[in-house]
Amino acid sequence: MFLTTPRIYSSLIPSRCQSIYVLLNKRKSLYSFTVRQTSAYSSFSESNQDKIKQLPTVKKPLFSQLSQRINAYAHLSRAFNPTGTFLLYSPCTWSILMGAYSVNSNLFDVFKILALFGAGSFLMRSAGCVVNDLWDRNLDAKVERSKSRPLANKLVSVREAVSVLGVQLTASLGILLQLNPYTIKLGIASLLPVCIYPAMKRVTYYPQVVLGLTFGYGAVMGWPALVGEALMNWSVVAPLYLSTVSWIVLYDTIYAHQDKRDDVKANIYSMALRYGDNTKPLLTGLALFQLSMLTTAGIFNNQGPLFYTIGVAGTAYRVFSMIYKVDLNSPKDCFSWFKTNSNTGYLVTAAIALDWLAKAYTS
Repeated sequence: MFLTTPRIYSSLIPSRCQSIYVLLNKRKSLYSFTVRQTSAYSSFSESNQDKIKQLPTVKKPLFSQLSQRINAYAHLSRAFNPTGTFLLYSPCTWSILMGAYSVNSNLFDVFKILALFGAGSFLMRSAGCVVNDLWDRNLDAKVERSKSRPLANKLVSVREAVSVLGVQLTASLGILLQLNPYTIKLGIASLLPVCIYPAMKRVTYYPQVVLGLTFGYGAVMGWPALVGEALMNWSVVAPLYLSTVSWIVLYDTIYAHQDKRDDVKANIYSMALRYGDNTKPLLTGLALFQLSMLTTAGIFNNQGPLFYTIGVAGTAYRVFSMIYKVDLNSPKDCFSWFKTNSNTGYLVTAAIALDWLAKAYTS
């Protein structure tokens, strides 16, 4: 015969008294207790508490069929959410295609470099997520949005995470070694900001700036990867990089508004907390700088009309619409608008590609 004694959560009954009552009953040989929670009460058992870990629900069919262990690694690497990969890849494509436009590269060379950077973007973004989670595993447990991450809820151990990171970095190195020596040096230089970025949220209100410098680095590497060091044109690449950094700071500041309540409790800094209700004027300034630098890069590269009408004007419409419409006090709305930036990246990529193809066709 088994009897389950409910533990009633009431402000009128001290929790210590409830626990003593349950423990006293537990000593009787005729009784045992099982874990069962409902909206009104919860049964008590020490046997399974804190041992059952749950991953967030994954609606993608591929990941829902994986084993629990591989699924945990996929969550650790954010493989189920490709938005970050697309955002990292976009500046790479801009730089590669502007280089192709400048020197009239052939399709095979361009597609080869685009493919290498696509694979590299996936691996490096995943590696960056693992590094970030290793740094923040204790902080993530205090933030509602991130407390279910595999390291934060101890589904994955630190040793396992380091092993996954080692595989990702080894594969990334293999891709990097396919490029020319000058681009390899640039790629190695990018590792320092990748490693220190997670620490910035503990010491400064401007971690988004460090993320921009890191995440936009593909704008520096793409051009020389295609055309080589001899044809490197800093008058184009430098303003393109600055435009990219400004864009990343802009959308990541919106992203940071999701967590501002939890960040205060966890002593995490961000531009969302630094500027608060004055964030939208800041975002407007960032957008103006982004567009001016993108236009400057186009002018120095002698881009055609498609670049300006589709790329610059289209980006202006999308970015200013986002700034005007986003509700910075709604985490759901902030995340929704953040994700739309991948489409902005595609738009600029398409504009440069069409400009390049039009030039190739007419020449």
